Amino acid sequence: MSLGYKFSWSEMDLLAQRWENFAIKHAGEFKIINSHSFSNISDPTLRKFELKIPFENGQITFLTTEIKPLKVSYSFNRIIPNEFLIYNEDYFDKILKHFGLNELEIGDPDFDNKFIIKGNNEFLLRKILTKEWKTFLQSNYLANFKLEKVEVCSVLELNISINELEVSNLAKIAELFKDIISIIQYKCEIE
Repeated sequence: MSLGYKFSWSEMDLLAQRWENFAIKHAGEFKIINSHSFSNISDPTLRKFELKIPFENGQITFLTTEIKPLKVSYSFNRIIPNEFLIYNEDYFDKILKHFGLNELEIGDPDFDNKFIIKGNNEFLLRKILTKEWKTFLQSNYLANFKLEKVEVCSVLELNISINELEVSNLAKIAELFKDIISIIQYKCEIE
């Protein structure tokens, strides 16, 4: 990795092969989206990889580029009344907590001390943050994990730095995401 790039060109080719195989195995769709620089050069300077795996009434979408963290998302076909945001706690957040930064705590000191948790449904967050999911988030660099309203639907989104070349990491995220989507949908049906 150099000059802010996560992957070399050969690693991007390997990533494309692995993501395409993952898509085939999970009845999904894989595509490469080429972006060009601002100059008139015809060679692509940034490649985006998009992987879509069908689930329930939608699809789990994985999106990565040569420079940004992995983004995983799922759009619900309606507005979910609950929202949340989880992100790594930094030094500035620790100072703000002394001045009354409002956050939720889930009763796990290791997790509560590492992450800022905001949301309007503590019960839902406790259901979502299983031991397996917390361990996964703690063992990788989390940019953010959120459920938010976007226009006419709600979107579950995870931005995280992991080794995307390891297909087992994609499988783990897909499995955990499916569990979380099911929890959110079940919670909304009983409310």
